[in-house]
Amino acid sequence: MANFDSDPSQSRSQQTDSSGGESHSGGRRRNRNRNRNRNRNRHRGDQDHRRQGRVRNGSRGEQGERVPFDFTGEPVEVDGLFEMAPKGFGFLRSPQQNFEQKREDVFVPPDLTRKYGLRPGVWIQGTARDSTRGLQMIEISSVNELDPLEARKLPAFEELK
Repeated sequence: MANFDSDPSQSRSQQTDSSGGESHSGGRRRNRNRNRNRNRNRHRGDQDHRRQGRVRNGSRGEQGERVPFDFTGEPVEVDGLFEMAPKGFGFLRSPQQNFEQKREDVFVPPDLTRKYGLRPGVWIQGTARDSTRGLQMIEISSVNELDPLEARKLPAFEELK
């Protein structure tokens, strides 16, 4: 004897409507989400074209090329602990401020970070100039009291025994 209550084909037919589709609430929900995503993506290309000409914080020109910072101050000797952001740039944190983030911290651009292979937590000494966005490092004289190119050759902390 077959028990019709536990038959999988019987329970499936109860969930489908007369046209053989899925149940009304599940199908509607899926279609609603699909339409919502289509509407979100429909004009995405138009937005990208509009963004190209936009100037963000004065760092980009009309066609998206980089505009150099305008340095306004004299060179100043600075030092501090390097804190690196995921995008490659970083800031120098000072012990006088308990290594906390402050607006006055020196910005270290990503090109210097790549050039000298800087890692988070190294002590950097160098020269910075005041720019339109605050103090920015322009030259590094030492990393952990070593020549910057020599400090780059040191093994990473994770590789030490």
